[in-house]
Amino acid sequence: MSFHPHFADWYRLAGVTLLDGILEKRWAGIKAVVEKPAAHLVLDLAKLFVLQNATDALVPPEFRAPFSDRDDSFPSRDNLLELRVLAGAALHLIIEQGGPHSNLAALALTCGSFGPRESVLLEAEHLEVAERFLVKRSRDLHQTANLANTKVPHFTKEKLTERLPLSIFATNQTGPIHEPLLSQLAEIASGFSTALDQATAAITQLSHTVNVRGEEIDVLWWLQNAFSRDIQKSFSEIGYRAAALILPMEVADLTFFVPGPINVVAVLVHALQLSGASSSAEEVSLAESTNACAKEWREAVRARQDFGAVGLLTPVLLGIQKSLETDGQEDWFPVYRKACDVPVDKRYPILKIAIQMYRERMLLRAVEEAQRE
Repeated sequence: MSFHPHFADWYRLAGVTLLDGILEKRWAGIKAVVEKPAAHLVLDLAKLFVLQNATDALVPPEFRAPFSDRDDSFPSRDNLLELRVLAGAALHLIIEQGGPHSNLAALALTCGSFGPRESVLLEAEHLEVAERFLVKRSRDLHQTANLANTKVPHFTKEKLTERLPLSIFATNQTGPIHEPLLSQLAEIASGFSTALDQATAAITQLSHTVNVRGEEIDVLWWLQNAFSRDIQKSFSEIGYRAAALILPMEVADLTFFVPGPINVVAVLVHALQLSGASSSAEEVSLAESTNACAKEWREAVRARQDFGAVGLLTPVLLGIQKSLETDGQEDWFPVYRKACDVPVDKRYPILKIAIQMYRERMLLRAVEEAQRE
């Protein structure tokens, strides 16, 4: 069985050695895993791959079986590093296939690789594939086309007379008129069926175009007004530290298509500047941005978001959640550090945090979509 051309390299770079002939069995197991993966499995594989301190407790119970079924010697324990390699390969394949869970896999990988995690990934190629996929999917979803012309057939009295001449009615027998009448009715039905298919396609195309334009207009009006929908303040009143979390959340709520428009980065850059950031390179920490947000806003975010499924894949949203578990502005830092390996006090370019916030919200949307399928 053929496998991905870089599959052996993924093993080699992780420092895992396999006997001859095992790669084919492992790839067969991966194909079985991704054939029809559940949403929770995709998220669990992302956690297993991106977390440097992953333990056996993070290995999904159903993940080992496809490999042990194809190789009796597949270890039942003490092979965490290989399982992380396999998790990355499975996510890579899910993304490349472009199927129903590709959005989910790509967003889970990009969100989960935030901050220092990116530099210690077992294989950076998986993250690159996820990034390229999100750009391409966004471009494809926002493409519009001119509506196709719908041709409705016209059956006039003259045309029907030509097809059904008076001569065939000159007898009392119905036999002579049966065949031409049947042919004419079949042609009429075929013409209207074709026209209906064209009209249906045109309506679908028009509906898609309306949604694309609606998303663009909503985001542009929001940016033009420079006014927060959620906390009813101007961007400048919010301040850039809080804006790094609040504004991308609002843009995400205005986004119709997951994973969002490709120009969202430009929108966020402009919005952050309107909030007072000197540039998109202005640095801020997760702690500073989280504490700058009003407690009422953070409570509202926690109330409407179910973080249970994504957990450590969304370190920014996790920070919002943990900040509400204590009273003081710094009391929640130890709580967060115990739960997450992303430093809460490390400073990042403000745009990086804003994009992460946006993607985390998109990841939650992707989870919702996957659960509806």
